[in-house]
Amino acid sequence: MIKFFRKIRQKLLSENKFNKYIFYAIGEIILVVIGILIALQINNNNEAAKKKEKEKIILKEILTSLNNDFKGFDNFWDSRLERRKEGLDSLQIYIFENKKVSDEKIQDAYFKSKQGILFRFDNGSFEALKSLGLDIITNDSLRSRINAVYTVSLPININLSKDITKEFESRIQQKEDDFLMPTKVVHENGDKHIHYRFKVPNILKNKSFLEVYRIENRKYQVYKNSTENMRTSMTKLKVLIEEELKKMPAENH
Repeated sequence: MIKFFRKIRQKLLSENKFNKYIFYAIGEIILVVIGILIALQINNNNEAAKKKEKEKIILKEILTSLNNDFKGFDNFWDSRLERRKEGLDSLQIYIFENKKVSDEKIQDAYFKSKQGILFRFDNGSFEALKSLGLDIITNDSLRSRINAVYTVSLPININLSKDITKEFESRIQQKEDDFLMPTKVVHENGDKHIHYRFKVPNILKNKSFLEVYRIENRKYQVYKNSTENMRTSMTKLKVLIEEELKKMPAENH
């Protein structure tokens, strides 16, 4: 193609058609500029498409992380919270109805009320997003929501749960020393464990026991509220991501 244009220019010069040569040269320059602009536009489109694909991939990864965390609620956190509530509800009945209850039933309810809760969330996909740059998310409101959920909502609620556990840990241990004692237990299959038994009579009237019951109730409310807050913020984010993914073009195979 270049040789073809060169031959035309040489022919015009040899025939002393200078005006036509100038006109032709200008046209050739315009064609070259147009070609460059088209190439740049194609390159920009390709880069935009690649960026959009990266955005789509990272949104899908965040969605997967959210779904995994929802499974954590369903398979772990909810059941532990329910077990804790069951124990606290039973203790409330035993304490306030003044009915005669065996120590075994009280112990069972008491240890249920102390069911351990350890909240965590999968932030791997968010860390991947940060390494790419948050601005890869083109939807401003979605970008803000993702950042708020992973840097504010989830960490704050998890830290609240950790803080209240830490705040009362030593006090509970001190109070339990007043009414609990370790006992060696050897099971029929040979397993050996240390179990705890009440060492005082009328446990339902023991001040230390009642104080621990009050603290565990308070802890449960914090755990429950934290769980609800996290689930709500995650659900809203999941809906926004799903809506954004629907707007994106389908993958070509």
